[in-house]
Amino acid sequence: LQQALLTSFFSLFPLLFLSGSVSPIESMPRWLQIASEASPLRHGIAIDRADPACPEEDADRPLTLEGRDRTRLALHGLVSLGVVVDRIVTSPLLRCVQTSELGAEALGVPRLAVETHAGLSPGGDPGPLVTVLRSLPDDGVLVVGHSPDLDQMVARLLGLPTPVTALKKSG
Repeated sequence: LQQALLTSFFSLFPLLFLSGSVSPIESMPRWLQIASEASPLRHGIAIDRADPACPEEDADRPLTLEGRDRTRLALHGLVSLGVVVDRIVTSPLLRCVQTSELGAEALGVPRLAVETHAGLSPGGDPGPLVTVLRSLPDDGVLVVGHSPDLDQMVARLLGLPTPVTALKKSG
């Protein structure tokens, strides 16, 4: 029972407060507002490295048909939840760029509002990206990247030393 209470206190309460249902997002500290307005999305399923059709460079691996379908499904979920996105920031790798293009289409984001950021590349430093996100206007932003880097970025946005999320592909 004690473990359940501690788990709910340290995981469910912060999520409830971040949702804006207890306190308006506008009244939260700016760093919490950013965490509430940023929607992390891991890229969709890409072609397997063992597939003979797979490009030599990891950066050139495209989404599979299943990856595109699952990404569209995840994006449909964001739309049905009422997530509003005015900007998309993505890793420069092809599978993330393709995921962000699907996101722009589903969320009605103009192509000019989609930008790549090296900090979202695998193993990239999330520090500069967190600084960029903190400097953005009060708009929703979809952040498309890789695991575990997105999980580390979320932790930094929340001011935590270690990740508290484990994002799945297209999720």
